[in-house]
Amino acid sequence: MLSKQGGMAMLMMMFIIGLASVTFVLRYLEAGRWDNQRQATTSRALTDAKQGLLGWAISHNDTPGQMPWPDRRETQNPNYDGRSDCSASSFNLVNSVGEANFLGQLPALPSTTPCLAYPGVGHVYRDAENNKLWYAVSRNLVRNYFQPGNPIINPSSITNPSYPWMIVRDGNGNILSDRVAAVIIAPGGPLQGQNRGVAVPPASAFLDRISINGTVYNHAVYTAEPNEFIQTSPRAGFNDRLVYITIDELIHGLEQRVAREVKRAMDFPKRYSGLRYLPWMIPLDDESGPPGYHLNAGEYDFERVGYVPARCALDESCRRFPTRLSWKFNGVVVIAPTQPYTPAKESALKSHLTSNSVSNLEFNCERDVGGNALYCIGEVANVTPKRKLYITLPTNNATTLVLHDSQQSSLSAETLETLGTGAIKVVDVYEDHEDVLGQLVPATSGQLTVSNINLYPILPTWYFSNRWYAFVFAAVAPAYVGGGDAVCSAEDCLSLQTLQGGASSRIAPLPALVFTRQPPGNFSLVTGDAASLNFTRPATINGVVAW
Repeated sequence: MLSKQGGMAMLMMMFIIGLASVTFVLRYLEAGRWDNQRQATTSRALTDAKQGLLGWAISHNDTPGQMPWPDRRETQNPNYDGRSDCSASSFNLVNSVGEANFLGQLPALPSTTPCLAYPGVGHVYRDAENNKLWYAVSRNLVRNYFQPGNPIINPSSITNPSYPWMIVRDGNGNILSDRVAAVIIAPGGPLQGQNRGVAVPPASAFLDRISINGTVYNHAVYTAEPNEFIQTSPRAGFNDRLVYITIDELIHGLEQRVAREVKRAMDFPKRYSGLRYLPWMIPLDDESGPPGYHLNAGEYDFERVGYVPARCALDESCRRFPTRLSWKFNGVVVIAPTQPYTPAKESALKSHLTSNSVSNLEFNCERDVGGNALYCIGEVANVTPKRKLYITLPTNNATTLVLHDSQQSSLSAETLETLGTGAIKVVDVYEDHEDVLGQLVPATSGQLTVSNINLYPILPTWYFSNRWYAFVFAAVAPAYVGGGDAVCSAEDCLSLQTLQGGASSRIAPLPALVFTRQPPGNFSLVTGDAASLNFTRPATINGVVAW
């Protein structure tokens, strides 16, 4: 009997031990499952925040590439209100009480005074512990409110920054990147000594420190440059998790936007029937170089490959642009020599009407200050002595079509101008000494038609203030420059060779290609002409291409 009782007790003991073991294993697995879920939640928040911040910076209307100031605790009225907190008192790394100016929480809401009215990132990102994500940003990418001005952000920022880029290292102290523009940190749960129960905890209550090979890295301190951060898995005394954005990533995203905007601005003639030519490029060997976009008269050659010319809406020096204009008198033309009248003047004027037309003459044009007329100057080489035609295309008269600017909604008048009837002055003829010989004016029954007006892209102010003009190049197909027929074929349009996923493909035919950072590979620096019509898509590190 005792033996049977002992056996039952042994079985019961084994059952209890087994049950406890199963319970332990289940709890262990459950804990692991929840831990994995927390890690996944935090990873997703960090990834989403990185993409959100990149998108915010790249798509900004006025200052693409610029980053927001962090939501700092501040010294007066301390808070974390979700808004950018800029400093107008200094642009130093630390404020008057020693707290970091460029470290705080990622702002979700619009900025506060004295910051400009920039929108926030638009979403509150939280880790698995429900903490808002933290954010450190390089001084190279935020507006300076102490000496007001926006940073200049373009490909030269990568290797020639005004301040050192931040550094991110791995758990062994090896550098992962030394060109870090922004860091986003998930603080995790509080560690020993981190008191988050006070009203407005400092950064040290959220962000950790870690010692690697005798060097201490403190995420809560941003008092020197380059500031350094550690990206590693959680360990005892350290549970910060982070992602980072390099300046290379930011510039690549900006290049994609710039290339698309330049290509769209170049393409405006193709959207309207009749105006079929694309702009001529600024030669790559132009001694004036960037900013050659000013297109000053007499400083411009007509090339298919080179810097992209552009006009800026607010800069009066950008009113000038080159074109190959064609014009023709139809019907009766009034020849009006200036006083005092001489037969020589009348003869010189008549010499310009032998065929009643000028075709693809190279002009430099300029819109007047009020925008009511277009003045185009070109030299006629087949007349002796060489004379200058000064064509006035009036646009403020009820009997003429209105010449619209390419920035406006209607471009129909740019397609084919029928200008000047009656007594409207149309063409001034100058002789070598700049004296006006007289005017050519269509009579009441006549008219002047003008075609091939080749206005140039208007790009936003930030394109010029960030000096993107020095990093944007284009190749235009022969079919789409002055004198072309605007019909693509293998002989007179471009092609682009791409390599994606190990497979090569060819995109053709193309009227134009826009490149950033480096000029297209097939060109002559002497003439700017493409050695062939075939181009290769650049590697990411060398820029982007739009077509």
